[in-house]
Amino acid sequence: MGRPPRSTRSHSHSCGWHFERAPGKPHKRVLWNYEVVELFFANAKNQYLEVEVGPHGHWLCILHDLHDGFRKPFNTGENLQLEVQNTFIGVETFNAYGIHGSGENRVYKALSPVTDGTFDKPDFHRLQFFKKVEVRRIIPEGFNDTFYDLKHGDLWEGM
Repeated sequence: MGRPPRSTRSHSHSCGWHFERAPGKPHKRVLWNYEVVELFFANAKNQYLEVEVGPHGHWLCILHDLHDGFRKPFNTGENLQLEVQNTFIGVETFNAYGIHGSGENRVYKALSPVTDGTFDKPDFHRLQFFKKVEVRRIIPEGFNDTFYDLKHGDLWEGM
């Protein structure tokens, strides 16, 4: 324990951009209705970070708390930066998704399937289907011991 991983596995994902804008109507920024990759990082308290990334730099981050229905979206610009030392505090489970196409050609992909056959439609917020993740395999032990980010602090603090 405490050593950085010697090898890594990567996953690449590509998707097209299919935002449809109705003439005379405002542009809706709901990435999950279009081409998007979604990453979910959950802790043991049913709180999780949802990161949505579109193919042209569009992104959205939402903190969820299933106990009180809390959703706190934040997006401060075009660049997506997750503070590693804070993002993974308490994370125990993870899942990732890709949504492609539209209409009859819409395809949902999941790293870990989000159904056991009892659900008709995909719902990426079913934490019971997330898989365990060993954060220490990603972030070495002691990485954050001497660092505390005054601006961001603990991601889950105050939830």
